[in-house]
Amino acid sequence: MSESESDYSESDSEIPLNHVQHAPPVKKWDQFREVPPSVDTGSAVKNIWWIRGEMFVKLLAYIFAFCFVITSAVVAKGTMMFMIKQISMTSTNIPFCNTRKNGAQYISDTLDKEYEVEFTCPDSDVNCQVSRVTERVAWIWAIAFAFCVPQAFSFGRSLRKYLFKFTKMPSFGDFIFVAFMELCQTVGLAVLCYMVLPEMDSVVAIILTSSLALVPSLLLMLSRFQEDNERKNRISWVKLLIDIVVVVVQLSGAVLWPLIQYMGWGTELFTNHPYPWAVPVGVVLTSCGWWETFTEEDSSTALGKMLWSIKRRMIEKGGCRYATYLMVTPLKIGVFLSAMVLITWQTGAIMQPSDLADYFDVSFNDHTYQVSEVVGNTISDDDFNSGFVNLIRYTIDDPSRHALWVLLIQMFTALFAYVSAKFAAKVQIQSLGFALPITCVTPACLGLVLSMCGARSADKCSFEHDGLYIPGRLFFECPALGSLVSYSWESDIWLFLIWFISYIWVSIHIWYPKSPRLASTEQIFGTPFYDGIFIDQSLMLNRRSDGMKGLKAEDIVFKEEEELGFDRSEYLSFPEKSATGSNSKSSVKASDSVTRIYACATMWHESEEEMMEMLKSLFRIDSDYSARRLSQKYLGVVDPDYYEWETHILFDDCMEIGGPEEEQVCNKFVKQLVWMMDEAGSRHFGKKIRVKPCRKYPTPYGGRLVWTLPGKTKIVCHLKDKIKIRHKKRWSQIMYMYYLLGYKLMELPISDERKEVMAENTYLLALDGDVDFQPDAAIRLVDLMKKNKGVG
Repeated sequence: MSESESDYSESDSEIPLNHVQHAPPVKKWDQFREVPPSVDTGSAVKNIWWIRGEMFVKLLAYIFAFCFVITSAVVAKGTMMFMIKQISMTSTNIPFCNTRKNGAQYISDTLDKEYEVEFTCPDSDVNCQVSRVTERVAWIWAIAFAFCVPQAFSFGRSLRKYLFKFTKMPSFGDFIFVAFMELCQTVGLAVLCYMVLPEMDSVVAIILTSSLALVPSLLLMLSRFQEDNERKNRISWVKLLIDIVVVVVQLSGAVLWPLIQYMGWGTELFTNHPYPWAVPVGVVLTSCGWWETFTEEDSSTALGKMLWSIKRRMIEKGGCRYATYLMVTPLKIGVFLSAMVLITWQTGAIMQPSDLADYFDVSFNDHTYQVSEVVGNTISDDDFNSGFVNLIRYTIDDPSRHALWVLLIQMFTALFAYVSAKFAAKVQIQSLGFALPITCVTPACLGLVLSMCGARSADKCSFEHDGLYIPGRLFFECPALGSLVSYSWESDIWLFLIWFISYIWVSIHIWYPKSPRLASTEQIFGTPFYDGIFIDQSLMLNRRSDGMKGLKAEDIVFKEEEELGFDRSEYLSFPEKSATGSNSKSSVKASDSVTRIYACATMWHESEEEMMEMLKSLFRIDSDYSARRLSQKYLGVVDPDYYEWETHILFDDCMEIGGPEEEQVCNKFVKQLVWMMDEAGSRHFGKKIRVKPCRKYPTPYGGRLVWTLPGKTKIVCHLKDKIKIRHKKRWSQIMYMYYLLGYKLMELPISDERKEVMAENTYLLALDGDVDFQPDAAIRLVDLMKKNKGVG
């Protein structure tokens, strides 16, 4: 390095952007100075109303995402509980609204008698029993369709990915494990939907869904045992103690029902259940399906390492997830339908397994149901003398296809909740647009059902009007309500708060997302699609907890020191050995995953205006990079959008014969670029500045000029001599590909493992010589690239 170059060598000290190098002091007799013109053209100009419009659109996105997610999820879960209640074998009669509103479903009565819908049939009344079975068949199939339709979408997505993307087949062990866990969840859902929840009142059924995180809570507790990169164990004792309490609470939700019933301690909440053993079976098996979310990469236990290895083989580039679910999804549909037939036959919801096929068409058409007169406390003399009460029954026709409409509402609202939640995660408004609304679904649904039960109890015709019409024969299974406070205490519903808090702790990762902006579906959720039965549990427990890792200040310092060592060594040292076989788990550093952007521009005979636009864009990038770097390095700010930037300009055919000795010298366009560097900096900062002069290097292809801007980004200008290397832009692109990827990356003296991680996070941004852009535009472009692991 020459003496002139050493004067301008980089310093380790930081130079804030507010203290850029100024021009020499001006004498009093020379007060006139050239002030850079204000920014009035290009992408730097934004109208105030445009900025306010952007803020308003962001506000609307928050509001709409919150409203769409919570509304659609509450409706989907509420309609699912509504459908489940209709197949109950122990439903209590509900008051019948005998009015002439909304059709002809009424009884001609001039005495204003009280009537109720009968859900029981005499043993001798075969027609009544067939009518009840036909009614239940429609709702049994509706629940099955609510499960199978999302699974069909999952199969279609898996098939498309398998056919048109690079995926591989799973190993036999991985397939068996994933299939076992998924089929366990399928059987658990069938047990809950067809055996457990129908025999509970709707309030208790909603409460029980807060205890569906038993297996995730166990895996979360297991994940607290971790090891660092040097294989040293570390345990978060505070979180571990909380996890133990959460596991006990989640376990109580499964075992309290059979335990209290067998001990004879029944309460309003823990009522006698005809199948108490099915409660823990359904709860435990259902929670098996969300194992993947709670596997930890740094787990030190043998089970944790095994689970992570299975997950890693599914989520890695070209992994086996879609090939696995392509085979698992049809098995899930078949197992659910088989369990549906066996369970409903066992519980008596259908008389024969063939009823599900024989009554399928009829069940979704006209129905008849029984309405009986409510017998008062007083008995007439005739009834008293005979010893029998004359119970009058009426058979009423219902031509509406209620099961079909409720099913369509449930499926579309569940799909809408899934799409809205995924949108909120993609655009990173997850706290307000995903986490908060989906967490509030269970208490909101609970409050809605209690309110509707209270309104129906006060007025049996409250939901038979044009605004909201629910047929008089269909409703939730309501508990015996007094005042809300007394009911909450006497029925032990306060236990719901304990289960719900433990459930929030298990799913607390949704408040701290690690997926990148505009993340793909694979980066947001674990399985290819959602579960249509319990949409809120599916979205919360299926939300991936792994992803991007935060960069610390020491990582930035380490990388700067490492790169300085690379520059001094000139890549002459041998690469370090791979971590395989050493004590460390991996040689990969946290700084290796930092986004690196190489901006590559080609120039030839650009005008001053064209060069000025590009240079101002590069100065904007320099200021943005400096602000992110200094705030993260000195203020400890975790910036998920932190990146590193380096500009490379390839000047084509830039040498000419000239000078006193008639030798190869730079043409006027290179000189124009050199003197315009100060002008562009002055335009950007709004004051006269001088950029540190460039360093000059001779190269085999001509020469190289290197500027270090005030924010520490570099502009490297490669001067091509057509005598030494071919000219034209295509050859320039080949040149910077080999230089940036072949030399600056693959020739680094580091392990191949680190090179692979750095290559996945390195991007080449091709620019023209007159391009005008903002830093945010480059970041958004990288966000789109990160959606596909094959890019980078």
